[in-house]
Amino acid sequence: MQLSLGLVADPPYSMRVLAGRFSVSYDYAKKISAQRLRSGKSERVEQRRWGRISRVTPAVEAELLRLLR
Repeated sequence: MQLSLGLVADPPYSMRVLAGRFSVSYDYAKKISAQRLRSGKSERVEQRRWGRISRVTPAVEAELLRLLR
């Protein structure tokens, strides 16, 4: 999909044509294009998995585990 991101930046082709050319859905091509516009980078941004990063400190976690036992 890297090539299509460069092509979308200089649009002689429509998003639908590019999606067909790279065998991806139009919605996926829109998603990638929007992500490129938000981040300013042509490569994919790494996605964070499994929700937000915990702000619970090890001391608080140990106290909670102690209370639950």
